[in-house]
Amino acid sequence: MPVDKSSRRYDFVIDNGRELFIIETNFYGGSGSRLKSTAGEYRNLFDVLNNKYKFIWITDGMGWKTTTKPLRETFNHNDYLFNLSMLEKGILEFLFKTK
Repeated sequence: MPVDKSSRRYDFVIDNGRELFIIETNFYGGSGSRLKSTAGEYRNLFDVLNNKYKFIWITDGMGWKTTTKPLRETFNHNDYLFNLSMLEKGILEFLFKTK
């Protein structure tokens, strides 16, 4: 699997028999520069994986309330960006069954 930096370890990798899904997760209780950095990092990772693998970013937390621009940019760029509410409503089950 390609990586965008030598120390990359993915949080989860799921193989549904047809595709490999790479998942990164995080939660931000407060704002700060780390949120902007993470959003940019995951836009880049989406490009590195280059449609060979499906990249899913799951993120949530009050920190995003004050850092909406980088989150919106990544949401518009990446195919899959989910929050906890979407998970509770079954978005992953839907995604894995329909692909």
